[in-house]
Amino acid sequence: MKQRDDTHRSVDKAIGRRVRIARNMLGISQERLADQIGLTFQQVQKYEKGSNRISGSRMVAIADVLQRPVAWFFQDVQDGKAETTEPGRDLVTRMLEIPYGVALAQAFLAIEHNANRHNVLAITEALAAAPAGGA
Repeated sequence: MKQRDDTHRSVDKAIGRRVRIARNMLGISQERLADQIGLTFQQVQKYEKGSNRISGSRMVAIADVLQRPVAWFFQDVQDGKAETTEPGRDLVTRMLEIPYGVALAQAFLAIEHNANRHNVLAITEALAAAPAGGA
């Protein structure tokens, strides 16, 4: 039974990640999504974390607001199991999940010259290496 619960939890987390990615790609806050589907933002948070399971009718409403086909949210699920796990997720998925990740990717893609892209990379690497708090 525990293995089945773990499998369900991993599927719920995979679907929640896709909700977060779609929401971030549209620049919609959790509050706005919640308002449009008649929930609290806390419930949307729980869906995105995978701690609460999304019902079928709610999934259709979320897909409608996020302008995605319902099947898109299940792309990381195969045969009732989540295909990806936390350590094995690819960089693009991780980038799209984090706050400002979509905006950073969009801004980076808008940079036309490689020299400027290199400068952005150098700044980003320096910030990543700096101690927390940016001192």
